[in-house]
Amino acid sequence: MASAGGMTQIYLQYFNIPMLKASFDFRYVLAGFLMASLICTMAGLLGTRGILAILPAESMKTEAPRPGKRILLEKWKSLWKKFSFSWKLVLKNIFRTKKRTGLVVAGVVFTYGMMLFTFSMPAVIDDMMVKYFSETMKMDYSVSYKTPLDQRTVQDIKKIGDIEEAEGKTEIPVEIRYGNRSSSLNLLALSRDTVFYGFQDAKGRRISLPKEGLLISENLANTLQVKEGDRVRLKPYNGKDPVTMEVGGVVTQMLGMGAYTNRDNLPVQLMDKELITGVNLKTRDPNIVKELNQAANIRSITSTSDIRATYEQSMVMVVVSITMMLIFSGILGFSIVYNVTSVNIGERETEFSTLRVLGFGNQDIFRLILKENNVITLIGILLGIPVGAAMLHYSSRSFSTEAYTIKMEPTVPAMIYAAVATIFFIVLAQGATFRKIKKLDFMQALKSRV
Repeated sequence: MASAGGMTQIYLQYFNIPMLKASFDFRYVLAGFLMASLICTMAGLLGTRGILAILPAESMKTEAPRPGKRILLEKWKSLWKKFSFSWKLVLKNIFRTKKRTGLVVAGVVFTYGMMLFTFSMPAVIDDMMVKYFSETMKMDYSVSYKTPLDQRTVQDIKKIGDIEEAEGKTEIPVEIRYGNRSSSLNLLALSRDTVFYGFQDAKGRRISLPKEGLLISENLANTLQVKEGDRVRLKPYNGKDPVTMEVGGVVTQMLGMGAYTNRDNLPVQLMDKELITGVNLKTRDPNIVKELNQAANIRSITSTSDIRATYEQSMVMVVVSITMMLIFSGILGFSIVYNVTSVNIGERETEFSTLRVLGFGNQDIFRLILKENNVITLIGILLGIPVGAAMLHYSSRSFSTEAYTIKMEPTVPAMIYAAVATIFFIVLAQGATFRKIKKLDFMQALKSRV
């Protein structure tokens, strides 16, 4: 509840929702209490079921030592002989306590998976911001007309200011239908040799506008469940008859949903190919907006730099989410490793006391536990890579909407950062357990119970 006010302000800024406020609702408190209690109760019962099965009289007897057995590595004698005495102790304990080892591995796996997910987000945001505005939409300004005009007006626009490139466009509101699925959007008709739009397929290969047919964005293809070669029905909202066009390719598009076609072969039912509804510009003229506003028939002027700045400001929400996930991921790894290591020390008190009598110091015993956790951490990180990749893949499908498409894939830097962060929190947990080793009363632990 203490963090609700700050989070509400972030949502207010991000979604621009008026009169949004945080309120205290006991229903959510009760739901959270019940869920946390259920999970903790199940964990407690699973952890104590062995103890609950012990008869009171049996519990007063001296605990019988567990029967020893060889682990799998001991059967490989040539390899086993190469390990030092301390490493043999480490490997024996790892393979003998399979449940405990599995629990720590699972904790490290999910910690690393969440870390990998967290550190992959900045690359996704950078891909959305940089790639979209540098490769897909390369214009500086997009100008829309109040009514369609002849494409020769592009030359008139060039005379208004210091304009490097100008290219006409035609936006046509249509309903695209395939079977019983449909979507409404603006069909964008461009010159086939357009310099302001760059199209790529899912493999990153550049695609040009086809002579006939459509290029559609990946999220639109998923919505309609169409693929290259399918024919879709376009119904214009100007009252004219619908037309059928072939899907000439599917392109990746991070922001928005789009359909593109060659203006030279635009069906007459949609619009006369000699007419355009706007123009895209490339210019460094700082006064171009003021000069364009004085021209006739200009409905709107959109600056891609302003759009990009708006998106970058809204990334505050993403930064906060990443930070919160990083903290909770670290707490998860710290808690699991600390608790399991503490139990490990308690159960092996007699073993550690024997080692103390044999000449091992607290530092030596701590190094044994450190080696065990390091081996488990390495296994957990290796297993966490595919788990984190699966989380990213699932999130890509879940978070992608008509407004944007998210491509979340693990990168090498993200893997390295996630491993470093995971190791950092686990080292903190191991450092916290060193105090327990220092407090061991090894003489008391060696006494027999009566």
